[in-house]
Amino acid sequence: MNLHQLQWHDVLGLSVLAAVVTTLGSLAATILKEFFFARSVERWKSQQQLREVYLKLRDPLLLATIDMVHRFIEIAFETQVDFLESSLLKSNPNKMSINSAHDPYYQRYKLISTLYRLCAWFGWVELYRQQVAFLDSGQQKTNSDFERHIQVLRSSFADGNLNQANDWQDWNDYLIFREEQRAIGEILLEHDRPSVIGYGDFNDRLLSPTPDQENRWITIALHFLMDFRSVPEEGNRDFRKARCLLIIKHGVSLIECLNRKRITQYLKQARTRAEHELLAFKINSDALIRR
Repeated sequence: MNLHQLQWHDVLGLSVLAAVVTTLGSLAATILKEFFFARSVERWKSQQQLREVYLKLRDPLLLATIDMVHRFIEIAFETQVDFLESSLLKSNPNKMSINSAHDPYYQRYKLISTLYRLCAWFGWVELYRQQVAFLDSGQQKTNSDFERHIQVLRSSFADGNLNQANDWQDWNDYLIFREEQRAIGEILLEHDRPSVIGYGDFNDRLLSPTPDQENRWITIALHFLMDFRSVPEEGNRDFRKARCLLIIKHGVSLIECLNRKRITQYLKQARTRAEHELLAFKINSDALIRR
């Protein structure tokens, strides 16, 4: 049919159809632009923000993890660990008197530095948690793996049902619950910048020689360490040895996740030894991954 043969109503119908098609096309483009594209951009921005937080806190958390793991390796594998005695809290020598690992000043320093390394790790983890509280933290594989290692380490401190021995009630043990870990971490944070306080501030602000002025959250962390024996006497089994081994095993894995180049032969051997010695304990592995 030629164009001059079209009736006016045919031309009108084609015009209406063209207008409808144009309108639908514009509407579809608007929906794609305003909804799908906008959501894609927001998701990308959220991932970028998460990545920035991860990169900013990765190195200090890496160093804190290395420090903590090295100290727990010493506690778990050296038979003559005598710097976790509760009696050291009653003494406060102001300098070393003998050049020996048994010097009271040195032993008290080792106790306080161990406490600081543990609390500082909670501090960096809490700072990371606060930084990503409103971000989508499960979209990138790197961050997902990282958070899984953090979760398992937190479980190593917090879960009371890890001990599956029939006589578990006869074992010595001590826990730091998840919210207590957060509370410990919170008081380690700087007030004016996103960082964890140093060792000097830790001593000046949070430690006190008088019992009635003790910080309750620091005391909780301290009790996890006090009078621990890596080789307990017969009949005085201490499940904290298993917790130390778990911290070493999963702490080394966290270091590997953060920076594979920082994994030394010493750390690899310590993880292998920890995994081997854990076989002697009945561990509820499901509890470590349940939340």
